[in-house]
Amino acid sequence: MSFWSVDDKIPVRQTKVSIPAENGLEYTDGQKINFIVPPTITYFQPKESYLEVDCKISKETITTPVRTTLDPYIGGQVLIRDIRIHSGGAGAVLLEEIQNYNTMVAVKYCYESNDNLRQKRALTEGCLDSGSSGANRATWLGGHHDQNKSHQGSQWTQLYRKDDGDVIANPTDVNPGNFSMAKEGTDCSKVKLCLPLHTGIFSNSKVFPALLTEGLRIEIILEDANRCVKIPDIMNPHRDPRQKLKFHSLTGREDQTDIDAGAWTCQEGAGGAVLASDSTDVLYVARPNDCIDLDSCPFVIGQHIALYRAHRTLTQTQTEADGAERTFMIPTDHTMVIKELEFTAATGQDNLVGGRYGLLKITLTQVCRNVGTTNDQTTRGQKVRGNENYYLMDNTIRPYTSTTGVGPGGTGHFKIHLSDVKLVLQQIDMPQGYTNKLMTMMKGGGTMNYDFLSTTNYKYSQIASDRVSNIRLPLSQSRAKSIISVPTDASVYQNHQQITGDWQDLPGGNHLFHINSGNGQSWDLGSSTQFQNAYTAWERWDDDGQTSITQNYGTSITSGITGIWDMMTDYQWFYDGKLNPSRKVNVARNSLLRFRDQQSFIELEKALAMAGVEPLSFKDYRRNAVIGRALALQDGCYDCRGRDFNLQVNYQDHRAPMKNKLWHNFVYHLRRIEVKGDQISVQV
Repeated sequence: MSFWSVDDKIPVRQTKVSIPAENGLEYTDGQKINFIVPPTITYFQPKESYLEVDCKISKETITTPVRTTLDPYIGGQVLIRDIRIHSGGAGAVLLEEIQNYNTMVAVKYCYESNDNLRQKRALTEGCLDSGSSGANRATWLGGHHDQNKSHQGSQWTQLYRKDDGDVIANPTDVNPGNFSMAKEGTDCSKVKLCLPLHTGIFSNSKVFPALLTEGLRIEIILEDANRCVKIPDIMNPHRDPRQKLKFHSLTGREDQTDIDAGAWTCQEGAGGAVLASDSTDVLYVARPNDCIDLDSCPFVIGQHIALYRAHRTLTQTQTEADGAERTFMIPTDHTMVIKELEFTAATGQDNLVGGRYGLLKITLTQVCRNVGTTNDQTTRGQKVRGNENYYLMDNTIRPYTSTTGVGPGGTGHFKIHLSDVKLVLQQIDMPQGYTNKLMTMMKGGGTMNYDFLSTTNYKYSQIASDRVSNIRLPLSQSRAKSIISVPTDASVYQNHQQITGDWQDLPGGNHLFHINSGNGQSWDLGSSTQFQNAYTAWERWDDDGQTSITQNYGTSITSGITGIWDMMTDYQWFYDGKLNPSRKVNVARNSLLRFRDQQSFIELEKALAMAGVEPLSFKDYRRNAVIGRALALQDGCYDCRGRDFNLQVNYQDHRAPMKNKLWHNFVYHLRRIEVKGDQISVQV
């Protein structure tokens, strides 16, 4: 092109076309969705196309209401487990296949993330973005504000706010549904999702000529519901216990939170008779963690709740045997079921109900009694006082009772219903002369080449006892860009464990949340069962030899989808007859909150950039363990054919790994669709 000349411009028009699913408009989790893009849609812009569905979560074995969402980090993308794209016609050439698509998207959304992207995904894809809004922010003991913390601002949640004030006096005025008070009569909210497809073809900015591939055939395999459905952390008993709704008192008076009149005592009277003050059907919630109005309440009318005790401090010499690491449920003689919710207005006086600034009031359906004695785990706090660390949490997904362990309610099973499923394409209308010229060139022996950046998943199973693992990858890509390896938890969990991160099937009186204090120097969550991908407590040693726990995430709610470190110490690649990089990449300290090894960040940043993922944020590095290796830089490629690729991973910490792992090794590479005559082929 000459600087002084003007190239020919082709006038085009872009229109939106909706293609309904082939085998029906309604689906449930685990099923397959087929789309057929006809060749009559001659050209379309793939990057601006998306999948549009109406999503609804329903209860199967859960008998009481509770707020639920899809995966808070990747939203509706978690629904897609596998995706395949074939050419149309009788040939049906496989153009692209991505297994464990939701794991790949979890990597992208963890690292290509900022406030703007999180807010956009919350609007269109069903993600949560409570971090940006600050709703229910952690004002008590500090801590990280996670995306799944609050129920406010979520498409899946309807708040309690009413035009005539913050009081709901009569629960019959509203419908105690699955999520909130759905006045339209449904038992849960239906959310419209607009999901961009992060495949190679549909992430490409180049116009796709569907007329040359005889259209497209797209197959989507849906994920199981209990890997997708979650509850907000603010009421999840297995996540971050010190950032829940904090118990205030039974009276709602500021001057009685530290004396027996404001406490819920479990002390027995003479002859074992229970004192009258042991019974109550009213609980007041304190204002910490931004519980300042009725909208701040994550609970719904009819929901089962429970009161838990969480210890605030540990000495350096205490161990797990001391029992101080336990968060346990306060046993009651009846199930605590919410009858009414009300925000009691502030009075400005300590001796009046509501106190200085106002309190949330929870009324139960029946009087409950604290049945704890000095013989069980409530020994450390026989009197439930508002100035101590007692918190209200959900008791619906996996209900516990004081003595019999697991109560009624099943195992926390949900179903996902998708309706009005369609693929929305941005069709490009080219001039007829352009299409005629293209077809004439093709008939004259011409060849059409269409390049796009895709990925192939190579899976590898590793058992927990492997301290040294050599992962061999039989790569055959001729234009590879980078490798992203994600070690996911391969353990089999029950439904309620997938939803809440619960890892204990013990009675409510026993500990449900666990911290392994080790040798008293660090608190490790990464070595314990389903714990949150090697998260650790944010510890601060005080002058008196104690540590205040200001952050504690608990267990993972994304097991099997995100990566886990599980005591990994270092890794190194071996290919092309040499080690790459020349020295091992240390990751032993990346599971700690304070310390990081920068080399692993540099390696991962290069690999993400070459994979088409813009590395904007590394704040979720512990929550989603990822190993990256760039095979080329900038516009370069690497020929993997005829070379052995081995990922050598070491677990040489004094604490042994505890999880069987399934490695997802995503190899990003350029693929080429070649159309010549009536033949369609794919070059990898």
